[in-house]
Amino acid sequence: MNCIWLIFHPRTSLVVEGFLEKGTYRYDFYSMKFDKRTGETHSYKIYCSGVSVCVMYRSVSKHVSFMKKLIEEKEGKKECCI
Repeated sequence: MNCIWLIFHPRTSLVVEGFLEKGTYRYDFYSMKFDKRTGETHSYKIYCSGVSVCVMYRSVSKHVSFMKKLIEEKEGKKECCI
């Protein structure tokens, strides 16, 4: 049994995939990137693989807050330049 969550970002999509292994759920957290030249999507970076829900949650939470910080910094730079 697999379950997948997607978190979309303009350049990459974050994917959390859960699977049942020996009676416990394990999770993979990775990003996918769309190549405009070829029109294909490929795996970009693996953040964690086969981890428990606690480890997966910390990793996703940390990465999403990092991305949010980057977006806020870019928006702040745009306001300063105007």
